[in-house]
Amino acid sequence: MSLNYEKVWEVMNDLDEVVQKTKIISEMCNKLRKTVYDWTDADEVLDEVDALKGFSSYILQELDNASIRAWNNTVIPLNPNREKIRLGKDLDSLDNVKIDTDKFKIDLNQFRDYNIRSEDMKA
Repeated sequence: MSLNYEKVWEVMNDLDEVVQKTKIISEMCNKLRKTVYDWTDADEVLDEVDALKGFSSYILQELDNASIRAWNNTVIPLNPNREKIRLGKDLDSLDNVKIDTDKFKIDLNQFRDYNIRSEDMKA
């Protein structure tokens, strides 16, 4: 069975639109969390809201990742306009490139007064 690029694109695009719409759930959970925190100090309720927010974020991220993988493994390979790439092709074409090094100068004096403080090096 061969796959039709236009049909695959249409189906995958529909899936992507649903994924994007479901991201509204995450926004709703954030708003709910803020509202509940403003209204109550009941630990059980706050814990449930946090669990809902965390779980919805996790599931939405998995859905988004799966959608991207599916798109990259179906639509992109089937695209008739996609350039066929051979590893090394671009590097092979550089064999005949000549670079005039006289045009490229780096003035290291511009960096001589630059000091790095030990505080900047701390992680």
